[in-house]
Amino acid sequence: MDRRRAGGEAGARRLSDRLQIPVYDVQKVGYPQRMRDYDARRRIERERAVRRELDDR
Repeated sequence: MDRRRAGGEAGARRLSDRLQIPVYDVQKVGYPQRMRDYDARRRIERERAVRRELDDR
């Protein structure tokens, strides 16, 4: 998944067609569940890494 700007709606559609990836208008449909799950896993991993680093000091 990519969350960078792509030149507005038309640019995003062209980019998604070229890369053959789905496009989601977050303003209309919200983030897909798998994106929310991915973000939650990454957040947990970052928190664990910070705790490990603090414990190593």
